[in-house]
Amino acid sequence: MAKKAKWQTALIATLAGLGVLLGGGALARQISNEKTKELPTYSYTIGAVDEEGEIDTKDKSSITSDELKVADLVSIEIEEDAEVSVFIHWYNEDGDWMQSGEVTDEVPEAPEGAETFRVEIEPTDDDDGEVGALEKGTYAKMVTVTLKK
Repeated sequence: MAKKAKWQTALIATLAGLGVLLGGGALARQISNEKTKELPTYSYTIGAVDEEGEIDTKDKSSITSDELKVADLVSIEIEEDAEVSVFIHWYNEDGDWMQSGEVTDEVPEAPEGAETFRVEIEPTDDDDGEVGALEKGTYAKMVTVTLKK
C-alpha cells in the first residue's frame, strides 16, 4: 500500500508541475500577443522640428520621434505634473510637413491626407535649455506614445 501511495504522490506532483508549465507558457503567449506597443526611448532624436518640418539636430531644446504611421497611433499620454510640452507634427504621403498641434488632454485630429507624424517633447523647466544625452530618456519616459503592433 505504501508503494501505491508514493506512486500516486509522484503522479500528482508531476501533473501539478506540468500544469504550472503549461499555464506559464499560455501566459507568455498572451503577453506576446498584445496588440499595442509603446514607443521606446531610442526612437527619439535630440533636436527640434524646424519651420519646414525637419528635425534640426543643432537645436537641442527638444527631442523628436522618428516618423510614425498615422494608422498606427493609438494614444499619447503625458504624465501628470510632467514639465514638458508635447507637439505632434503631421506629414503627407510624400513626407512633406502639413501642420503641427500641441498635445494636451487629447491628441489633435490628423488632417486629411496625413500619412505619418512625429512627436516632439520640449522640456519646460530645463536648467540650461538644452536636452543632453543623459536627459533624453528622462523626458521620453514622461510621455507614453502607444502604437498598434
